[in-house]
Amino acid sequence: MKRVLPRAATSPRDAWLALRMLAWAGSLPILKRVLPLPRLVRLLARPREAARNPEREWRIAALSRRVFRTRSALHADNCLERSLVAYRYLGAAGAHPQLVVGASPGETVHGHVWVTVDGSAIHDAPHELAAWTPVVVFDADGTRHPARGTLAA
Repeated sequence: MKRVLPRAATSPRDAWLALRMLAWAGSLPILKRVLPLPRLVRLLARPREAARNPEREWRIAALSRRVFRTRSALHADNCLERSLVAYRYLGAAGAHPQLVVGASPGETVHGHVWVTVDGSAIHDAPHELAAWTPVVVFDADGTRHPARGTLAA
């Protein structure tokens, strides 16, 4: 944790956010195994009507990326966990995030989860999402919808 906070947090507010993200990062490996995904998403949903602050939204995305990138090899980066944490704090910031669950076509199905704000993924580049077909989308309040078309762009 000492390595995460100095590099990621540039203010006391960021440090407090990073600590809360780390707490979720420690809880999610268990929670995702005992709760169905829709219930887990509702648990983390924190929609709030607030004035949008693009700088704050960028800091939330960067901190969530950093928190999950700096975890030990035992707890490698996990797209579901990273996305759930970003989804929670972006919603609390009034960004109206969507959590997208996608699958790759083929004989062996693989999954990927990402967060979008205003239709753009916050952690993944469009070319990285091109291989994934959105299956379900959760709005900022945790409401689940079937995916319509592609959300990768």
